[in-house]
Amino acid sequence: MPPIPDETTESTGSWLRENLVNIVLGLICLTVVLRYLDPLSVVLAGAGLTFIIFIHELGHFAAAKLCNVRVEAFSIGFGPPLPFCSYKYGETTYKLCLVPLGGFVKMLGEGDGTNDDTADTDPRSFKNQSVPERMLIISAGVIMNILLACVLFVIVYMHGLEEIPATVARMEAGGTAWRLNIHSGSEIRKIGNRENPWFDDLRPIVWATNKGDLVDLKIDDNGTIRDLKGEPIRDEGAPFPVLGILPMESLSLIRGDKFNTPPFIPDSAASQAKDAEGHPLFHSGDTLVGMSDPDTPDRKVTPIKSGANDARGDIFVYHRRLARLATEPITFEVTRTSGETASITVPPAYRRDTGMRMRMGSIVATRVGSPAEAAKVQPKEGTNPGDRIVEVEFANADKTVTVLTSGKVEATTGRVVKPLDPLKLPTELTQWADRTPGPKRVTLTVWREQEGDHAEKRIALELPWDEVGRFDVTTEMKAQTPIAINGLGLAYHVQAVVDSVTPGGPAATAGLQPNDACEAVRIRAKDATGTVDEGRWETIKPHQWAFVDELLQRVSPFEADVRVNRGGQPVEVRLGTVEDRDYSRTDRGLILATQTRIQKANSIGEALQMGADRTLRMIQTTYINLYAMVFGRVSAVQTMSGPITLARISYILAGESVWKLILMLALININLAVVNFLPIPLLDGGHMMFLIYEAFRGKPPPERVHILLTYVGFFFVICLMLFTIGLDIYRLLKVWLRW
Repeated sequence: MPPIPDETTESTGSWLRENLVNIVLGLICLTVVLRYLDPLSVVLAGAGLTFIIFIHELGHFAAAKLCNVRVEAFSIGFGPPLPFCSYKYGETTYKLCLVPLGGFVKMLGEGDGTNDDTADTDPRSFKNQSVPERMLIISAGVIMNILLACVLFVIVYMHGLEEIPATVARMEAGGTAWRLNIHSGSEIRKIGNRENPWFDDLRPIVWATNKGDLVDLKIDDNGTIRDLKGEPIRDEGAPFPVLGILPMESLSLIRGDKFNTPPFIPDSAASQAKDAEGHPLFHSGDTLVGMSDPDTPDRKVTPIKSGANDARGDIFVYHRRLARLATEPITFEVTRTSGETASITVPPAYRRDTGMRMRMGSIVATRVGSPAEAAKVQPKEGTNPGDRIVEVEFANADKTVTVLTSGKVEATTGRVVKPLDPLKLPTELTQWADRTPGPKRVTLTVWREQEGDHAEKRIALELPWDEVGRFDVTTEMKAQTPIAINGLGLAYHVQAVVDSVTPGGPAATAGLQPNDACEAVRIRAKDATGTVDEGRWETIKPHQWAFVDELLQRVSPFEADVRVNRGGQPVEVRLGTVEDRDYSRTDRGLILATQTRIQKANSIGEALQMGADRTLRMIQTTYINLYAMVFGRVSAVQTMSGPITLARISYILAGESVWKLILMLALININLAVVNFLPIPLLDGGHMMFLIYEAFRGKPPPERVHILLTYVGFFFVICLMLFTIGLDIYRLLKVWLRW
């Protein structure tokens, strides 16, 4: 029998009149798509998300037909059906509705609120089916989503899936990995019960921990296997606990995107490499194949290749050469995406100096097995305020001694005295280590609070310099992150209090004074087009100046508005910076792509196995994430997303790669299946709980209880939808309005 229009469908004119507002809104959305977005990406993303809904409802529909239940309607979307998109075939009305946020299958006798008298007596009514049959119908949508996810994973594995290896590249100073003395280039062979994890496997295992829990780690440190235990750290205000690591980079620069993002930081050293017409010499997708070699007298360009006995990879050679040549120009040899080669010289990168010295904070962390731990340096912990560095002394190759002090020490013959600047101290020590051959030692003088009377005492500690840890790549990832001296194995905070101001410097020009306490900053930022965004005010805590300084080093035009407390009165100034050519920076500003490895099945059988394994892992991961949110280990406000974010991410991925979109759709299927099967009335999982009760008791739950719980579930689901949509809108407005 051919399909016929649904008799209940209104005339086109009547439909247009009743839905005029919705039509106008739809036309506005269409105009936005055509004006500001890529229509093809929108179509691909929309089709993918609609297909997920269709498959879910198709599961319910097919199971109902299999159980000979009468299906009255099969709908994609809610609200009134679109014109000419509602047809009746047999006993079922098929329709595509105006609001594409889900769908439904309406069966005879489904729900207690039906007014159809035949629902109680009709043998094809849903409520008259056996409990196992109703269980099958209820769970069929979730089963179909899981099967679709598995199929999509199989398709991706047949093509080849880019996975990020669990290799440590950069570490958060003072973070879990840094404290465990894990080195850059180390591979995580096992975390918890997960053998040979990928980088994305680490997060759910870390999130599932409670405060005080230790995670078992097996680390391959350049061929040496180490079994470690560490507690993931969740800083105050952070959305979730972390190990404090970033994945390994490749030697390829990031590829261009829709926004033509350059492969370097604006106004960085790398951005200064230009041709005669002023065009950047580094192009998106360039691969670094060679660079100046510090082991050759004339800094000859040699391939960036790790030795036979170095399993850490070529990228570690790149970072090591950057560190050793921090004070010199570096010549890079690159291969273009076209196959052509080019030689590019990049000048040194220097610190941006604010012209003020901030106050030294407490030592907050030491590394396991480091010189600092061996010397019994006391980090801040519990009621112990931690040691505070007040003086650093080291011997130079020319037999002189350099003293960095926060007090007053007179210079004598062979003794150079300089101010102790906590922001410059790591660079001061690494530059000294580079120019001083052989074993080296540093004398630290710290203030330490004595037990009992709480009086502070100056204590001198002698520490050897660690050449291995010195080349670990650390970064100030968050506002709470301290500054690390890897060669000593300690990290300390920098107080947001001005200790001294250099006459004629940027701070003096801005009007800053000693003892000014910085309470809020607004970092100005220049984008790739040269437009400067004034930014938004961010409150900082008394120990968070290190993170502010890192932003001033990296974000052009290298200036910020600062709000300080001066004697109880707020004062706002604009703080600029100038290059300090006495202190170089390792990073030249190149933006490298994340290193990936291709996982590709060699046969359909292997693809099926890999797809099934990935599906089970993702189901487990989703449940772990929900567990972490429920018990407060992970912030729901900062990690949950709603339909707007899903649509936005799907749109972005559709524009990048169809394969990335397919992978994203597989992950959405898993999340939809897990969430929809939670034991919440109104969701499929809630219906399943009622059926389990009926199976054990031999009768359904009391009607009043069923109705009450259904209303509770409805209220919860509506609140959850409004909450996630509100989060989506807030995040979009935060970006657009620069809150």
